[in-house]
This record gives sequence, C-alpha cells and structure tokens, in this order.
Amino acid sequence: MEDHVRLAREGEVIDDDMIRGACLTQVTVPFLPALLGNPLRVLPQNILGDERKLSWDEAFAVDLDASNPWYLKSMAFIDALVEGAAGLFPVSRGPEIGPTDLHA
Repeated sequence: MEDHVRLAREGEVIDDDMIRGACLTQVTVPFLPALLGNPLRVLPQNILGDERKLSWDEAFAVDLDASNPWYLKSMAFIDALVEGAAGLFPVSRGPEIGPTDLHA
C-alpha cells in the first residue's frame, strides 16, 4: 500500500496529465486465472496461471464461484486498496488480460 500511495503522491509534484491509480493486477499474484481454477505456476521471476487445456465444452462450463478462496482474497485485497487509497487515487480491476486470454 505504501508504494501505491507514494506513486500517487508523485502525481501531485510532477506536472503531467497522468491518472495514477491502483488495481488488483498490479501485484505479482495472477488473481484472475486463479479465480477461474487455473493452477498457479511459481517461476523464479514470475507467477502465472498454468494452462488447463480444456475442451470447448469444459471451457464454457467454467464459472466464477464467489466462495472460491481466490475470489474472497481478491475482494479483500480490493477492499484494502480502496481503504488505503482514502480517495487519493482511483482503484480498478485493471487491464491485465481479457476474456479470450482467460479462456485460452
């Protein structure tokens, strides 16, 4: 949280038109693939959602489960970002990857 606040504060002293904010996807945990059931692979410099190689029918059956521990943790993280931002900067879901990427 300290990094997010520090970066947002930089915008107060730098004369530019950049909108600084925070989002779920700015952390090293790939929450979105995990929310959909992808196992996470921890690499030396990265963490990524592992490919599941689902059939079309299996892929279309994947659904978001609000009781999934990853879902609960991601919502708690977003709540912490909103609270920590205290109105100083916007908080969003972030542009990490789109539906086609998640489907793949």
